[in-house]
Amino acid sequence: MTFQELEQRTDGLWTHTGKFVVRSTLELDPDITGGAHLVVPNGTITTAMLANQACQQLIGSFVDYVAWTLPQAYVWLESPIQVTLSLSGAPIRVEFNVPLSCATKGQHLMWGITTNGALIGQALGAIDAPEADFGMMAVGIYYYQPPGPGVGRLGLGLHGPSGSQILDGLPSTFYVTEQKR
Repeated sequence: MTFQELEQRTDGLWTHTGKFVVRSTLELDPDITGGAHLVVPNGTITTAMLANQACQQLIGSFVDYVAWTLPQAYVWLESPIQVTLSLSGAPIRVEFNVPLSCATKGQHLMWGITTNGALIGQALGAIDAPEADFGMMAVGIYYYQPPGPGVGRLGLGLHGPSGSQILDGLPSTFYVTEQKR
C-alpha cells in the first residue's frame, strides 16, 4: 500500500469517535451523544504555568456569633474578629460582614482592618449614630499587599465611644483570600 492509497479527502468536517491523546497528558473522551470532553489529569497544570493573579486561595476565615463591647473610647482596638495566617506575600482580599451598634447619639463608630492589633491605613467605614445604640452592618471588601511572607494576625478594629458593640444577633464573618498566580 502506498502513501497515496492512505490519503483521505474530506469536505472539512471529520468526526472522530475514538479516544484522542495529545502529548500523553490531555485526552478527549467521547460521550454517548457523539461529542467529547477534555480530560486534564490532576497536576498537569502547575501554579508556575498560570499568569500572575490568575487564581486565589482562601487562607483564613472567621464565622461566629460575637457579643463584644468596646471597652475604651476613641482608641483603635482590635476586636475578637480575627484570624492568624501564614502569608506567602501575595496580595490579599479581606471580606467582612459585622453587625455593630454605636452607643452614643451624635457620635461615630469607625471600623478598619488591623494587622497584629494595629490599624492598616485608614478607617474603611463608620456609623453616624442619629440616636443612642444605633445599629448597622459593617460590610466591606479590602485589598492589601502584605510587606512579605510570614505569620501574622488580621482582624477587625473599632474606634468610637466606649459601650459601642459588636452584636450577636447575626454571625460576624471575616474571610481572607490570597490573590495568587
